[in-house]
Amino acid sequence: MFGKIAKALGFGQQGASDKDQNVTSASTDAVQPSAYEERQIIELVNSSPYIRPDARAQVIDHLMRRIRLFDEDAFLTLEQKREMGLNTRQKIHSALPKLLSEEGMKCGRPSGVIGYIALAARMNASKHDSIIKISQPGLVAGVKIVACDCTGETPCAWAQRNAGKVLPATEETEAQRLRECDCSPYCMGYYEPVFPED
Repeated sequence: MFGKIAKALGFGQQGASDKDQNVTSASTDAVQPSAYEERQIIELVNSSPYIRPDARAQVIDHLMRRIRLFDEDAFLTLEQKREMGLNTRQKIHSALPKLLSEEGMKCGRPSGVIGYIALAARMNASKHDSIIKISQPGLVAGVKIVACDCTGETPCAWAQRNAGKVLPATEETEAQRLRECDCSPYCMGYYEPVFPED
């Protein structure tokens, strides 16, 4: 059963290193991003130290599903990875050295960089859309901030400072989170609706 679900999601029967590559290449298989998600993609790609400045337009087009950068199964050879000083056990697509900066190639998981940017943009858009939906007058009294450390990483200072607080369910709350959060690849804090007491 799990195998069918994994295959339907694009993971097939691959090993752990292949899944990292699928995070990168599967990004063009989903529905078109919303206008807000597109703005997030542009902002995240342009501010990422991991993307080469001359490749930013290509990465943006790829994440917005205008082009596909990873159609062919062309991966770096063992010798190429050694010459670049990369982990030889990782499966790294041959297009990545043209897209990622030196820092991006040496970040530990170069195959996941572009996928993580897509994931961060999607998570930001989801949080933004949630705030918009629940901000209707009388629907909720606010949102309680929960600092999640389920990944084993410490949540950002914004999530820790606001954990347990009830903030207004407004776009300004989300804008503040975007300005102050430094979690990677996406914010470890999330919103819980607080309903008015009748």
